[in-house]
Amino acid sequence: IRIDKSKISDADILELAINGGAEDCASNGLHHEIITPRDNFYKVKTHIEKKIQNFVSAAIEWIPINKILLDIEKTKSVINFLQTLENDDDVQNVYANLQIDNNLKEKIL
Repeated sequence: IRIDKSKISDADILELAINGGAEDCASNGLHHEIITPRDNFYKVKTHIEKKIQNFVSAAIEWIPINKILLDIEKTKSVINFLQTLENDDDVQNVYANLQIDNNLKEKIL
């Protein structure tokens, strides 16, 4: 669940999320991100909707438990593959457990 940071403070969203049964709440960039197990998603979303009606997004997404680091060539190859998948009209969502080192981001992207 993602909520615009202008809608609620960091402390208030953390309290609201934890009281609703969320597993984690992170505030970064432009939004707050609330993470909850799939089984609690509707319960947490309903609890938060009592205070905030408009979300940036509210959906079940796969979050990797283990992330992997690859060398620069393999990372480029995986990114090209992921871009190909994303450009395919038949593919709705693409998830990966690739972690890109900040030093490589500038070289790759």
